[in-house]
Amino acid sequence: GNSDPLPASLLVDYVAGRLGSTQDRVNIGSNICRVILAGNSMAPLDEGERLRDRNLPAADQERIAGPLYELDSMLAQLASTVQVDLMPGAEDASSISLPQQPFHRSLLPTACRYPSLMRPPNPYEALVENRHFIGTSGQPVDDLLKFTKTKVPEDADAKAVGVSETEESVSEVLDVMERMLSWRHLAPTAPDTLPCYPFYQEDPFVLENTPQVFFAGNQRDFGCRRVRAPNGGSCLLISVPKFSATGDAVLVNLSNLEASRLHFGVSMTIE
Repeated sequence: GNSDPLPASLLVDYVAGRLGSTQDRVNIGSNICRVILAGNSMAPLDEGERLRDRNLPAADQERIAGPLYELDSMLAQLASTVQVDLMPGAEDASSISLPQQPFHRSLLPTACRYPSLMRPPNPYEALVENRHFIGTSGQPVDDLLKFTKTKVPEDADAKAVGVSETEESVSEVLDVMERMLSWRHLAPTAPDTLPCYPFYQEDPFVLENTPQVFFAGNQRDFGCRRVRAPNGGSCLLISVPKFSATGDAVLVNLSNLEASRLHFGVSMTIE
C-alpha cells in the first residue's frame, strides 16, 4: 500500500529483540508472549483497482498482490519469534459478514508454515496466560457510533478546557465499549446496519462471561479504561489505534492488566 513500511519493520525488530535499549529488550521484548493483529492488515484497494467483470493484466495483478507478499514476509518474521494471532478486518480478504472467517492459508504461504501463526475469526476470544481476552477489529464500535448520541454539556457552546478532539473521540469509543459490555453483546446493531450471518438457534455475539480485557481495533487513537463488570470483577477496555495511520501499538501487562502505547516511527516512545 501507500503507508510507510518503517513502523511495521520497527515493530517486527522490537518484538524479535533486535531493537531498543538493553533494558527494553530484557524487561519487555523478551517477555512478549503474543502479538494480536486486530484486523485490516491488508492494504485496501483503490476503487479503480477492484475487479469488475474482467480480469486485470498480469502486471496489475502483481502490483496489487505486492502488499500481500510483504504481509506474508512480515508475519513469517513475527511468527518465528512469538505466537501471532491474525484477525480479519473490514478491509481484508475475508467475509464481510460477522463473524468474519479466518484468513485462508493460501494467502500467506510462507507465514502459515509456522505453527505459531494463528488465524482466528473476528470477533476474537482467547486465553492469554490465563487472562480472558475478547475483541473485534472495530466494525461493531464504528457502526454503533453512527447511531449513538454523544454526551452534550448543558451549555453547548462551552467546551471542556484542555480536552482535545482526539481525547473526546477516544472517550466516545470507550463509552460505547462500556455500553456493549453492560448490554452483554458484541454487535448490538447487527443485522440491521452491520452485516452478520443469520443464526437461528443461538446468538454467538452474546457475552456469556465478562472478559478481563475487551479491545476494539482500528480506532483513531489509543485509550484505555478499567470498568466494573456487571457480574463483579473488572474489565480493561482498550481502544487500539489503526497502526497504518498512527504507528502505534498497544502493550498489555498481563500481571496487572495495565495498557500502554508503543509508538514506532522516527522516534520510538513508550507511554
